[in-house]
Amino acid sequence: MIHDLAYDSVVPATMDEDEELKRQLEILQFLPEEALDIPVDLQNDVVWAVASNELRKINSYRTPGEKIGCIVACSALITRFLGAAKLKAGEGGDPGADEFLPLFIWVVLKAKCPFLYRNTEYISIFHHPTRLMGMSGYCLMNLRSALEFLRELKTADNISMDKAEFSRLYDAAADRIDAISDQ
Repeated sequence: MIHDLAYDSVVPATMDEDEELKRQLEILQFLPEEALDIPVDLQNDVVWAVASNELRKINSYRTPGEKIGCIVACSALITRFLGAAKLKAGEGGDPGADEFLPLFIWVVLKAKCPFLYRNTEYISIFHHPTRLMGMSGYCLMNLRSALEFLRELKTADNISMDKAEFSRLYDAAADRIDAISDQ
């Protein structure tokens, strides 16, 4: 009951963002991994499907701690995969943000998880601030960054894709989605 009141209190502020994000994620499904500079040796549909499933679990939990746990679990899968790929390539060191963020953006895009804005606000408002330090806070910040990147991705200016091709595919997907919505 307390969860419902608290969660519903962030609904009015996030309804538009969640609807806009849902539409945008659907439009952007045409993007290839290469557009986000994800190297071929890091393209693994099975790993990304598992990571996406971890993120999608966020809506089945009630507490901010459980919800942030889904984001951390998703991030941990990506980080472990990156670490294993670096070892396989004979590279040392932990994966950095430059390697992690494009993969995390990819997972968020493919997960098409509803209510991510609402969930990030809910966590930010109701999770104790000291619990948002360290890994949890870092993962939440990366999710917010991914959401903003994807929400604002309406041209090919910030990705590795031909601008005309992006525009053509984006407009076609937007028209298709708008036509479905109008029915």
